[in-house]
Amino acid sequence: MTAKYVNIVRIDVPPEMEKETHEWYVKEHFPRLLSVPGVLSAKRYELVEGDGPRYMTMFEIESPEVIHAEGYEKARDTPWSNKIRLHHKNRSRSVYKQIYP
Repeated sequence: MTAKYVNIVRIDVPPEMEKETHEWYVKEHFPRLLSVPGVLSAKRYELVEGDGPRYMTMFEIESPEVIHAEGYEKARDTPWSNKIRLHHKNRSRSVYKQIYP
């Protein structure tokens, strides 16, 4: 199935939290969110040119409702997640709908 929507999250992370943040994504955050129905894929990117937060995460989702579902919120709500999020700076989240092709 091809996703028609993406949930984009952009953040900055203090240097002293980068290693643990990367571990959190790999060991907990991505596996938990990818187990939620309607979350199709997860990818992380690092800014190499331009302005804005250094890191961007893209979740392909079946519909915007996925990120408001109980299972999605439950997957995000862990002690480790809460600790990591305390260090996120310049955070933004947006959902986009594919319009072409």
